[in-house]
Amino acid sequence: MYNDVPYIGEMPSGVFVLKVVLLPTETMTLRVFEPRYHQLIRDCERNEGTFVIVDTTDEKITVPVREREALYGIRVRISSSGLIPTGDRIVEVSAEDKVAIASWLPDDPYPVALIAPTPDLDHPDEERLKDLSTYVNHLLNLTIEMGGNVELFSPNELSDDPIRRLWQLCARTPLTIDQRRKMLNQSFASNRLEMLGEIVAENIAFYEKMLGLR
Repeated sequence: MYNDVPYIGEMPSGVFVLKVVLLPTETMTLRVFEPRYHQLIRDCERNEGTFVIVDTTDEKITVPVREREALYGIRVRISSSGLIPTGDRIVEVSAEDKVAIASWLPDDPYPVALIAPTPDLDHPDEERLKDLSTYVNHLLNLTIEMGGNVELFSPNELSDDPIRRLWQLCARTPLTIDQRRKMLNQSFASNRLEMLGEIVAENIAFYEKMLGLR
């Protein structure tokens, strides 16, 4: 998918380039040691408290973003921040929503980009979403039996909003970084639901076979 039209609602944002694929609804602890990112956190704390985490190997792409495959990131909000004796900063963030990188701006001194909201283009089927939450918990139980370190969840912990609930299920399902990237890059919630369902079903079949349950 390539962008050939301007994004709607573009706005500037500081960007933290990190080789991790964060998904909406997740939380994360950052250990900040680079001076430019110390400045990013200080600037955010003085303003609205948000910045964007982007998974890319090149933080200042020379080819305009609209001429490349769409690049997405996650807007995060600072929950807490504090210095430790080493001079590093420990920052707790919560992932709010998916955004598109419309274009890069000059460093300040950290990476800065014009970002735009990218809401899903449809909604997931709520009955299938309800079924999927049961299957995800079943997969987590099997993962624990296989020695994996995962946590079960109660359906009551999930959001009433179907799109946010789907992101929560994505976040709770053990996924590879490539699978997480595919979830993030998907523009249709119905397709994301289908993709996640296939991954969960394949993993359940594999673990049940390993455990002699089928």
